[in-house]
Amino acid sequence: MSFCTNCGAQLGFGRFCTNCGAPVAPPADSTSPEADIDTTSVRLPRVQPDASSGPRFPLYAAPTDAVPAEAPAPSTDPVPAAYPMAAPTPTPAGGRRERRRSPWPWVAVVLLLLLGGAGGAWAVLRDNDDDNDARGADAPASTTPPTDEPTTPSPTPTESDGPSPTVPDEPQGKPVDLAAEAQVKAPRPTAPGQSVGGAKVSYPPTNMLDGDPATAYRIDGNAAGTTITFTFDSPVTIREIGMINGYAKTEGKGAKRRDWYASNRKVTLVEWAFDDGTVAEQKLRNTTDLQVMQVTATPTRTVRLTLVEVSEPGPDPRNTTAISSVLLRGHR
Repeated sequence: MSFCTNCGAQLGFGRFCTNCGAPVAPPADSTSPEADIDTTSVRLPRVQPDASSGPRFPLYAAPTDAVPAEAPAPSTDPVPAAYPMAAPTPTPAGGRRERRRSPWPWVAVVLLLLLGGAGGAWAVLRDNDDDNDARGADAPASTTPPTDEPTTPSPTPTESDGPSPTVPDEPQGKPVDLAAEAQVKAPRPTAPGQSVGGAKVSYPPTNMLDGDPATAYRIDGNAAGTTITFTFDSPVTIREIGMINGYAKTEGKGAKRRDWYASNRKVTLVEWAFDDGTVAEQKLRNTTDLQVMQVTATPTRTVRLTLVEVSEPGPDPRNTTAISSVLLRGHR
């Protein structure tokens, strides 16, 4: 049996004292001379440690009075909390930590470029101003005040020495009736007839040019497709064309009254052709009035009238196609 060399308490199995926690020396070798000495013959009394001064070494011990020492009470003082440790920065693959580059070097480069460009522009403008000032100093002073209008007069147009192309003058004034001045060529008219009173009545083509609606040019049957030509001695400018498209004559009274416009065929569609190839189409109504149509001013010597469509005979049939008057109005 052994005792603690620090507090004198009886030791048990283990490497430390169960009373004070001091380490226990290993047992001596039994082959040494001291092993033959009976260490149990002398027993030291167990001395309780003083509360104020702590445990003391015992002077003697009594094995019968040995009482196991109580373990010291655990301390109630709060244990200071450990400071939290910052999470380690993750290291990228490859074992090297990536470093974030600062943008300030690039900002500085951009600012330097801007300052350099502004300085160059200022230097160019300054050189131009210096050149303008130098030229202004060398130039003689002008006594003529500046004006907005050019001082050089604009050239006036002069007549050309060479011959100029002939442009026909536009006819002026009111158009006049030129039909009486034309010569007419047309198919043979129908044979002469008699009036209600028994007088002889003929129907030559010149009746279309006398300006009298009671006279007419008549052709036997349906005259569709017939062409009538009017010719002038010199070119004229035609502006208006027209005609009375039937025999516009009424005579007699009572039972003897005759309406020749209703009984004869009437022209319903014609074409007027001029020397330059211009063709004007005219549709005609069922009326004894003069039907007029304006055309573009056309210089010509001939006017060709083509009868395109003709009506059927009336209730008192006269199988003849009649035209009372033709209008050719313009300038000579």
